Formats: sequence, C-alpha cells, structure tokens
Amino acid sequence: MITFNETHLRTTVKSVLYRLLSVTLAISLTLYFGGTTEQAFKFGIASLLSGIVIFYVYDRIWVRINWKRDSLGKDAKWRTIIKSVLYRLIALSVSALFARAIWASSDLEAIIMALTQFSLNLAMYFITERIWNQIAWGKVIVDEQVNTV
Repeated sequence: MITFNETHLRTTVKSVLYRLLSVTLAISLTLYFGGTTEQAFKFGIASLLSGIVIFYVYDRIWVRINWKRDSLGKDAKWRTIIKSVLYRLIALSVSALFARAIWASSDLEAIIMALTQFSLNLAMYFITERIWNQIAWGKVIVDEQVNTV
C-alpha cells in the first residue's frame, strides 16, 4: 500500500509563502476600500498571523486525506478545487471579522471586502496548490508491504 505524507518543513514553507502573497493582497484591499495605511498594516498583520496558523493546521489535515491523490502524492484538480474552496470559506469568515474590528465602517463594507478578498485569494490559492503539486521536495511517499497472513 502506498501512503503519502509531507514534511513539516514543506508545509511550513508553503504556509509562509502563501501568507506573504495573501497579506500583500489584504493590505492592498484595505487601502482600496478606503482604510488608512495604519489600518491596512494592522489588518495585514492580523491576517498574516492568523492565516499562517489556519493554513498550517488546514494543510496538515489534508495531508492525512488521500481522496483524489495518486500514488506519487499528486492531487487531482477536483481535490485542489474542493480544498481551495473550503479553505477560502474559513478565511472569508476570519477576514470579515478582522475587517470589521480594524477598519470597516459597517458590516456590509467588511463583507464586500471579504468577498472580494475571497475571490482573489481563491484563485491565488488554487494556482499555488497546483504549483506545489509539481514540486517533489518534502513529499514523503512510502510503499508499505501489507501482510496478508
């Protein structure tokens, strides 16, 4: 039986790189929606710190799920789509809460910004997952012999 895992270092590197892209987007959107530079950086830092933890835990959970993964540890596109959408739904909620707490003048403004961020980050998450899918570094594939005695 072939099993897949990945090193904690790989998951950490994926988490940090994705979060750096995401925080850049969060800061940009805060400024676009009328937040101050100070508010944009507060929102960016809150997004960065919470996002690293959420991404890392989420990715470690998905490492344990073999659905739609081949014997070399590569994900099918459907797996990446489902993984991307579910992650972004979690992040959408967190983003709206942070936006309202830090800079948004109304719940509606926070939700509109979070939905915009959701759409852009969903595309970015899908693309980064497809890129990491092609990188073998940090993937651990074990072919275990099954005893049938």
